[in-house]
Amino acid sequence: MGTLRLLAALLLAAPALAVEVVSVQPIAGASAVMGVGAIGTQLAAPIQAGLPSSFLPVSVVPQTVQAIPLAGTARAILNLNSPTLGLVQGFAARAQALAGSDAKLAGELGTAFENSGARPELQDPPAAPAMRDLAKIERFRFGTYNMLNLFEKVGEHVPDPERPGKLKKVSDAVAKEEWQLKEQARAILESDLDVMSVQEVENVAALKDFVDRYLGSRYRLFLIEGNDERGIDVAFIVKNDLPLEIEHITHKDETWRDPMLGNRETKLFSRDLPELVVRVKGVSKPLFALVGTHYKSKRDRGGGDHESNGLRRAQVERTAQIIGRMQAKYGKDTPILLAGDFNGRMNHEPEFEALKRTGLIDAFDALPNPPSERDRITHTYHPRGGPTQAHQMDAVMIVSTLKNLIKRAFVYRYKDAQGREKPIPRTFEERSKNPSDHFPVVVEMEFQPLYRRVVPGAPLAAAR
Repeated sequence: MGTLRLLAALLLAAPALAVEVVSVQPIAGASAVMGVGAIGTQLAAPIQAGLPSSFLPVSVVPQTVQAIPLAGTARAILNLNSPTLGLVQGFAARAQALAGSDAKLAGELGTAFENSGARPELQDPPAAPAMRDLAKIERFRFGTYNMLNLFEKVGEHVPDPERPGKLKKVSDAVAKEEWQLKEQARAILESDLDVMSVQEVENVAALKDFVDRYLGSRYRLFLIEGNDERGIDVAFIVKNDLPLEIEHITHKDETWRDPMLGNRETKLFSRDLPELVVRVKGVSKPLFALVGTHYKSKRDRGGGDHESNGLRRAQVERTAQIIGRMQAKYGKDTPILLAGDFNGRMNHEPEFEALKRTGLIDAFDALPNPPSERDRITHTYHPRGGPTQAHQMDAVMIVSTLKNLIKRAFVYRYKDAQGREKPIPRTFEERSKNPSDHFPVVVEMEFQPLYRRVVPGAPLAAAR
């Protein structure tokens, strides 16, 4: 029973750490046992094979870990995503203290940590990325991507008949599949995006796990929890080799009087309308500002607001007002972009006219030869008993002063195992083979005019 007592000591030593579990890397060909994780680098702990889950407190059994059988015992390898060695070592020290004078238990504990790799002399922190010289960047890539439930855990939600326009959860939580995450990472990495607005992200932990595991920790992340009852938020990722100062602002507390609720004052944005103000270090004038959006879906709210058009129009009109406030605050000439999921045909439906009145245009329309309607498709919907709907619902909109800086804009299409572009889905079954119901949008822009606008002394030749 020594290993059981050892595990008990480990669990008792770190109740606070156990609630900070991030995803566990699977080990090929291994069987699953229940275990506990903590934020750290890599921790191996011997545990009894077939240990009953009832032995572990619920609060410290966050997910399944993979175990490799070793002569009647199993060694659980917790491949953790944040190299916080101090936490691991503090965890070990507290567990050893609990072992007290029990020499056998202390010996087992020492062996476990000796084999874990959790030692400072063996675990170097990730090297800081080499910063790019802003004066030498020629092109810069912006993007937007609805990642379809990038959750730590996801569950199925359906309309709640008792609360029109609201959802209720009807299934247990399940993890997003590995192949989906890998394909989404491939889309981002192949697009080589510098700054990206992302939607349907549950929280900072889910986004950090994705960035660390699948994007090689190449990005800084920015997320403020918004208003969505399902927990889907709007976030940003920014390449971490860009020597930029970033201010992150929320507009989630904007309110309106909802006619569907008797004109009661309530929060306007379904998630948020976050704002990223990006500056060159030491320069107060913004290099650019990126606003992220995920407007209300077309699900009916009841009470006559068909497809939630009234709420979405109010959100769009407030967005136009906020962009006006930004121009007043930062200067009329400030490069402003609006990127996200518009949840409507943003180039055709009347509720989006307010954005055009602010001078915003779709980046696709800034090209000398704008793409066709088909090439702009970013979302497909396959209703039961109805025809497939395929439209542009996602976009990067720009102030018209940036029009001549756009060099390329396209919708990224997913690839098959051979690297060939997949066709746009025609059925729900075809769409289910993609990692999201949306495609990313990528916009490439000249960077030096942005840079020289705030650092006027930068020589023109510096771009070479």
